[in-house]
Amino acid sequence: MDEYDNELFSIEKATVELVAKKLAFSFSPATEADEQALLDYLPDNPQTPDDLSDTIPADLFQVVGQFTIDGAIQSESSAIPFGRELKTRKGLWSERSGWQQTTNPVTTGEYQAIGLDLHGMSAAQLQDLQSNLDNTKTHLENQTYESLTKHDVVGDLLQAGVMGYLAMTQVQSQLTANASDIVYYREPSYGTFSTNSQLVYLFGQPHEVKMSGLLMDMDRLKTSAECKQNCWNNWVDYNKTTGHMLSAYEHIVPEQIFYTTDNPVEGISAVKALSIASAEGQRIYTINSANLATVIDELTIDQAVKDEIIQAVNAGYEVTTSQHRITKDSWSGVGYIIIDPQTGSGAYKISGGSDGAAFAAGFISGVAGAYQSIFESASEIGTTDMFAKYASYRQVAARLGAVGFLLTVISGAYSDDPMGAFIEAALNAFLSNLAGAAAVSLFTSPIVAGLVAALAIYLINSLFVWLI
Repeated sequence: MDEYDNELFSIEKATVELVAKKLAFSFSPATEADEQALLDYLPDNPQTPDDLSDTIPADLFQVVGQFTIDGAIQSESSAIPFGRELKTRKGLWSERSGWQQTTNPVTTGEYQAIGLDLHGMSAAQLQDLQSNLDNTKTHLENQTYESLTKHDVVGDLLQAGVMGYLAMTQVQSQLTANASDIVYYREPSYGTFSTNSQLVYLFGQPHEVKMSGLLMDMDRLKTSAECKQNCWNNWVDYNKTTGHMLSAYEHIVPEQIFYTTDNPVEGISAVKALSIASAEGQRIYTINSANLATVIDELTIDQAVKDEIIQAVNAGYEVTTSQHRITKDSWSGVGYIIIDPQTGSGAYKISGGSDGAAFAAGFISGVAGAYQSIFESASEIGTTDMFAKYASYRQVAARLGAVGFLLTVISGAYSDDPMGAFIEAALNAFLSNLAGAAAVSLFTSPIVAGLVAALAIYLINSLFVWLI
């Protein structure tokens, strides 16, 4: 939708047509003349991302918005000026609840990889992603850029990020549920991992677009969880524990995917922003109806966030926030958590309206990835030195393989022969991923190491119960 809420295009499909597919919303130059206008803006023969400007003038060219499935265009908008803020509306429909939708801003020129998880991820889905990444890596190493599109170079990495998040959180949520005497199922969920830009205004009009990094935004992450002993307090505690974990993974997963020693990266999620604020010595407030009137004026944060806090508290929720904004690299804002005290469920947000995490550094969050997300072909700005930055595809693929291993083992625990299938799946998955683990030091990753440790505890506990 445009700024006047006029619909630019829409698409509606059954979820069975979308599951396990690469879904994306992105923009391409509207005409060859528009593409040439952007090419003319680039410096001659750029060799590294540092040679590219991190800003592009608004209205420099026209773009069209495109929704794609596995890289194929399904629906397309009319021409729109580059550097305009639009809205996307995504949703799921069911007989019981009707349409449940979420609305988020998007700047023309950004690339959104959309992750859809109906009832949990499968190892096969992650293996397909791994194959895509390996294939793209081969093309990059062989410098055969002509066969690659933006959906390969940028889309696959962002898709790996959002689907990796959904997979890892499924595993961790299941492990936590098993340890908490909780029955857990993931309900249909979706989110995005996207390039992120900031509009700079001059006299109230868009002046230029600044590439600012990446943004992970989990619009809908819904679960069905019940305590086996029907204990309300245990259920509430489980919801709070998993909520904090889900928020933390929104910065941890991208960090682990894109981190290199040459380009260290750091993301910001709600729980991380609060942790940084606490380390700075800031006051961390838990705001409810009893203290709202006295606390709200002490907060030096965005007015939009303060208004949201007031609205949430008046509706019966509790809000946790820091007193002041924090600044980390190029990101400045506040993290805050809105909790329903009756259920323990809540929204973990950062200022700007995202239920997710901002990501301010790294090779793809630099200008090369931002430019490539607009151009259709990788060869249009591709040089050997620039695309050597994408060598960490192997690390991404190997980490996805590790997640596939964990998912395979977890799924084995729920077969007709739980312990036999559990052990067999563990051995098979471990052997199949041994080569990847040898090529890349998977288990030096804190996130993977933590999952493996949790898995080991679960294995020991399951074996103990089985022997008894």
